[in-house]
Amino acid sequence: MKSPTQRLWTFWISFSLLVLFLLPVALKNTYNKLNSGIDHNLFAMALGRIMVTAPVQAKARQSSLELFGAEHSKGIQVGDLLLSVNGERVKTSRDAYFALAKLKSWQIVRLNIQRTRKYRYVVAFDARVGDLPREFIRDIPPSVYVYHILEGGASDRAGIQTGDLIHRINGEEIRDEAHADFLVRRTLAGEVVDYDLLRGLDPFTAQVKMARLNIVFSDILFFLCGFAWIAAGLLLAFWRGRLRAARPLAFGFFLIGFSLLLFPSRDHLDHGFLRSLRRLTLWPAFYLGIAALFHASYYFPRERRDMLRVTLLRYICYPIAVIAAAVAVARWNLETLLFTLPAMFLLHLAVRFWFRSGSTSEHARLEAPIVWTGLTGAGLVFFAVSWGRGLPREILVLLPVLVSVALLGAYLYTIGRHRLLGVSIGLVTQYSLMATLWMGLVVLGFGSVLNWFAAGMVDLPNVRLTSSFIEVTDEPVSLGVQSHGRNLILMFFAITLSALFFYVGRLGLAGIRRRFHRTDYNLHKAASDLSELMTRVVSLEELTCGMVSRMAEHMNVKRMGLLVYRDEGHLACLQSIGLARDAALDLPEAEYRSLHQALRTCRSELCVDYLDAAVKQRLTDQGFKYVFPIHSKERFLGCVVVGEKRSEATYRPRDFSFLSTTARQAAVAIENAFLYEQVSVQERWKHELALARQIQVSSLPQQEPEVVGLDVAGASHPAHEVGGDYYGYFQEGDSVLSVFVGDVSGKGTSAALYMSKLQGVLATLATETLSPREMFDKANPILSRELDKGSFISALGVRFDSVTRRFTVARAGHQPLLWYRAQFNEVVQIKPDGLALGLDHGPLFDQVMTEKFGHYSVDDVFLLISDGIDEASDREHQTFGLDRVMHILKHHHDLRASEMRDLILSEVEQFAGGLDRADDQTVVVVRATGVSKTEEAPTHVGVDAAVSDGQ
Repeated sequence: MKSPTQRLWTFWISFSLLVLFLLPVALKNTYNKLNSGIDHNLFAMALGRIMVTAPVQAKARQSSLELFGAEHSKGIQVGDLLLSVNGERVKTSRDAYFALAKLKSWQIVRLNIQRTRKYRYVVAFDARVGDLPREFIRDIPPSVYVYHILEGGASDRAGIQTGDLIHRINGEEIRDEAHADFLVRRTLAGEVVDYDLLRGLDPFTAQVKMARLNIVFSDILFFLCGFAWIAAGLLLAFWRGRLRAARPLAFGFFLIGFSLLLFPSRDHLDHGFLRSLRRLTLWPAFYLGIAALFHASYYFPRERRDMLRVTLLRYICYPIAVIAAAVAVARWNLETLLFTLPAMFLLHLAVRFWFRSGSTSEHARLEAPIVWTGLTGAGLVFFAVSWGRGLPREILVLLPVLVSVALLGAYLYTIGRHRLLGVSIGLVTQYSLMATLWMGLVVLGFGSVLNWFAAGMVDLPNVRLTSSFIEVTDEPVSLGVQSHGRNLILMFFAITLSALFFYVGRLGLAGIRRRFHRTDYNLHKAASDLSELMTRVVSLEELTCGMVSRMAEHMNVKRMGLLVYRDEGHLACLQSIGLARDAALDLPEAEYRSLHQALRTCRSELCVDYLDAAVKQRLTDQGFKYVFPIHSKERFLGCVVVGEKRSEATYRPRDFSFLSTTARQAAVAIENAFLYEQVSVQERWKHELALARQIQVSSLPQQEPEVVGLDVAGASHPAHEVGGDYYGYFQEGDSVLSVFVGDVSGKGTSAALYMSKLQGVLATLATETLSPREMFDKANPILSRELDKGSFISALGVRFDSVTRRFTVARAGHQPLLWYRAQFNEVVQIKPDGLALGLDHGPLFDQVMTEKFGHYSVDDVFLLISDGIDEASDREHQTFGLDRVMHILKHHHDLRASEMRDLILSEVEQFAGGLDRADDQTVVVVRATGVSKTEEAPTHVGVDAAVSDGQ
C-alpha cells in the first residue's frame, strides 16, 4: 500500500513523462501547420497512376471512408483513378487490360476506384466486363491530388479545384508527396509557382502566387483552445496535485488539449515518423482524456464515497476508451465517434443512475454546469458527424472548438465560483474575464457578419451615386463607379451593424454586471427610500433594523452593522446583517467604549486598520472594512460599519458620499427615536399590572425540562393580569423529575404574592432530595405562618424516575392526578389523601397526608391540572368537568405533550364560548417515551397492583 507521498510522486513523475513525450509532438504539429499551406491548398499522393477516360456503368459495393452518402451511386466517372481489378493491384493500363482480357464478357468484375475530390476516398464498384468501353483508361505520370482548397486563397484565385491532379511543379516532375512539398516550399514568399495539372482529360497550367503570410482562423482557434486545456491541466497537476480530485482532471485536461492541438494538421509536411506518431496519439489522447474526466467525476466536485467503494467503477470507462482509440487509429475517421462516445456516456450515466441515492442536492447543483454542457456538446458532435454533412465546413470545423471551450469554461466556472480544489478566483477577476470574453465574442461576431456581407456583395446590383440621383441597375458599370457604390453600401451596413452589436454588447455587459453585483445603485432612489423609512418608523429597534437592511441592499454589501450609543458611551442598540448567527457583532463592553472614544471626534470614514488593536481584530475577523460615524451637532450617536461589497470591488468616493448623506439623515431619526423611547417609558407606568403579569409568567418555567424517557409540557393562563396558579419542575440528573402544580385560594394580586411564596419555598426545598410528601410536610409549617387566615394552597406533586419508570405522587387537597395507561387504554385517577397547605399547622396535616407510587409504561400519559380547567363554565353555567378532561386524554393520548396541553386549553376556551376566565387555568402533561434501561413495568396488572400506598 503506497503512502500519500508516494502516490503524489508517482502521479507527478507519470504526468511529467506524458508531457515530455506528447507536448513536443503537439508543438511540432502546430509549427508545421502555422508555417505551411502558403499556397492555400492541401494535396496527397495519388494511390494509382491509371486514369479513367470514359464513364462506366457500375454499381458501388462499399466505401472505405464514408459510411453514408450517395455520390458513388453515379458509377465510375471520368477522372477517377483505377487501383485494382478483382483485388489484384494494377500499376499501368496495360496491366489492367491484361487482367480484364482473362474474363468473359458476361462476368462481373470488381474495380477499386479512387475519387480524388476527397482525401483517400476509395470505392469498390461491380461492372459487367461486356459493358466496359474498349479504351476507357490511360496512364498518367506520378501525381498528387488536391483534396482541399481554402476559399478565396491563392490556389482558389489561380483556378485550382479539388480533385485536380498535379504532376509537375515549376517544370519538374513529381516523384512522391514529400518531393512535391519540397518543390512548393522552396519557393519564396511572393513568388509564383507553376502547377501542371490534369482535370479529367484536360491538362492545364495554373500559376499560384505564394502568400506572404498564412493564418487560418479555425486553426488559431484550435491552437488557443488546446493550449488553454493544456495550461489548465499543468496548473492542476503541479499546483493542486496533492488533491486526489485534481489528478484525473489534470490528465483529462492535458490529453484533450493535446488532441485539439493535433486536430489541424498538414500530413504532407510531416516526416513519416511524425505522421505515424500523430496518427497513433490523436484519438487515444482524445478518448483517454474523456475517460479521465469521467474518472474525475467520482472525486469532483464532491467526492462520491459510495461509488469509490467499488474500485472497478473508477476505471470502467478506460477499456472502452482503449477499444475506441484502437478502432479510430485503424479506420482513421470520425465515424467511430458515432458509437464509442455515446457508449462511454451511456455507461457513465448508467453507473450514476445506479448510485443515484448517494447523490446529494449540493453535489447535483455543483456539477450541473459541467453535466449539461457535456451532454449538449456530445449531442451536437454526434449530430454533426451523423447528419451534418450538408452544413458549411466552417461550422463543422468550429463546432469542436466551441464545445471544448464551453466544457472547459464549465469546469473553470465551477472551480472558481464554488472555490473548489483550493482555488479561489475572486469575483473581480471572474467579472473581468467574463466581460472580456463577452466583448471578444461581440467583436468576433461583428467581424464575421461584416466579412460575410462583404463576401456576398458580388451578387448585389450595381449602384451609381451622383449629386442628382441614386441609380440601381443590373447593367455593367465602370470599375470605379462599381467600387464607389459598393463601398457606400458596405459603409452603411457597417454603421448599422455596429449600432446593433453595440446594443447587444451593452445588453450582455448589463447582464454580466448584474450577475457579479456590479450595477451602480441610484443615489437619489436610495436616499428617498431611507428618508421614507426614517419619517415613518419611530421605534429605535425597527429604525436601525430597517436602515441596515435597506442600506445593505442598495450598496450591495456582504455585511453591514449599525451601533447606536446613548450618553457616556453606553450602547443603546445594535443591528447587523450578513453575519452568521453564531458570529453576531457583539463586542465586549470595553471594546464598545474604545470604538466610541475613537469615533467621537471623527467626521468621515475610517478604515478599521486605524482602530484599537482589539477592536480592529474583532471587526476584521467578522469581515468589516470601514467605520462611518453618526453625529448630531457635537453629540456622537453611533456608527455604521460596512464589509466587503458583493462584487468584491473597492469602495469609491460616491459610496462614502452616500454614507455621509445617510449619516446626517440617521442622526435626526435616531434622536427622534430616543424621544419616542422616553415617552414610551412614561406610558409603561400606566400598565403596572401588565408588567406584573409578565414578571409572574417569567417566574414560571421558561422552557420544558429535557429528561430521558419523558416528554413534558406545561402552561398557566391567569384569569386576570396576574393569578394564583403555579407549576414548576425540579430535575435531579438526567432521569429524575419532580412536577408540582399549586392553586392559591382567591385571585388577583394577593393570590399572585402567595404563589410567589410557594414558589420560593419549593425551590428552596428542592435542593434536598425529597419525595413529594416530604416536600409538602416541610412546606406546610412555613406557609401556615405566612398565609392570612382563611387562605390556603392546594397542591399536587409527582416525582418521576425514567430509569425505573416509577412515579411517586402526593396531593394536598388538589385535583387528582390523571393517568392514561396505554396498555389498558384507560384513564384512572390517582387521589392520595391530604389537606391543603396552610389549613393546619402540623399534626393533622401529617396524619392525613399519604403518598402513592407506581410503575408506568411507554406511551402512558400523566395530566396535572388546576380547578380552573374542570370547573370552567359556559354561558349555560355548566362546568367543563373532569370527565371531559379524561375523555380528551383517552382519545388523544398519542399526541405530543405540547400538543395535548394546547388541545386541552383550546377545548376549555371553546367550551367557555368567549366568556372571560373565571379562574386561573394550569395544565402540565407528562408523556412517557423510550424504553427503560433496567426493568420492564408490569404488563398485566390492574390499577391497584400498579399503584401502591407509600410507606
